[in-house]
Amino acid sequence: YSPNTRPVFVPNTLPTPSLPPAVEVAERTLVRALLSADWLPIMRRRFDRLPDPTAYANPRTARLIEALLPLLSGQFTPNAALAQLAEPELTAYAYAVLMDEGNPELCEEAIDDAIEKLQKREIQTKKEEIRVQLSRNAEGKPETDDELLRRWSENARTLKGRGPGQDTDSE
Repeated sequence: YSPNTRPVFVPNTLPTPSLPPAVEVAERTLVRALLSADWLPIMRRRFDRLPDPTAYANPRTARLIEALLPLLSGQFTPNAALAQLAEPELTAYAYAVLMDEGNPELCEEAIDDAIEKLQKREIQTKKEEIRVQLSRNAEGKPETDDELLRRWSENARTLKGRGPGQDTDSE
């Protein structure tokens, strides 16, 4: 220790998985909006559209979202919700996301775009999981194959902007 050196606080020292830039920006946009007193009321109206925390590409973002949603859906402010987090790593990560100067400005369009991008990623991930399951299945189990194909088709329709059960003749 030297008296002339000052300790340096590095809030985000853990490696972040390599993510496609658009996915990372979308995830960080939603974290920033959730932790902004100005944008939290808008986010509360969109809670039902948020992807499931397991769909996030960055595991720390998934854990942070999962920890914050119950707090923010009640009467907690963003600062109070951060104070309630049990994991110091998540608190440090949240502050790192908030302090990052490279973030685009928040607006309703950016929030909606982020939600849509992550919803599409969630559906694509599900489709890929089903494709892998289909390729692993032994032939001769039509009931299993039929169910997987139905789920894959439903996800494909949703990804194309049609709801489950809508006509697929034009595909």
